[in-house]
Amino acid sequence: MNEVQIISAYPSKSHFQRVLICAALSDELINIENYPECDDSLILINALIELGYNIELTSNKLSINSCPRKVKENYVVNCGESGFCSRVLPIIFSAENANFEFKYSTRMIERNLEPLIDILNQLKIHPILEKNSLFLHGSNNLNI
Repeated sequence: MNEVQIISAYPSKSHFQRVLICAALSDELINIENYPECDDSLILINALIELGYNIELTSNKLSINSCPRKVKENYVVNCGESGFCSRVLPIIFSAENANFEFKYSTRMIERNLEPLIDILNQLKIHPILEKNSLFLHGSNNLNI
């Protein structure tokens, strides 16, 4: 791991969520300044913590140390009403040999998750959507 990287995020939730995912997948210690404090941002932060990333929040700064990530066999990830988390996290983590339950709010389930399920089926992941949860077992054989 190299020195700490500092990123000043554009204060939009959409931009921040993409920066945070990149930081999580970077195997670096990254500080993100100027992040927006909103429900979708907090949902993604909490989801990444559940997925084993070390995240610390201070006033207007987030530190994420993605290496080493605490890996488990089973994860329960609350995506709530976040469309970004609901669609992106299952695809990224389908490349990991583990069991996942992604929980959604009823409102999120009412939105169309079929394109996500179609993509996962094409990757031979075969998710199961039951009530407010999407269950899947990832595979290390994917080249995502």
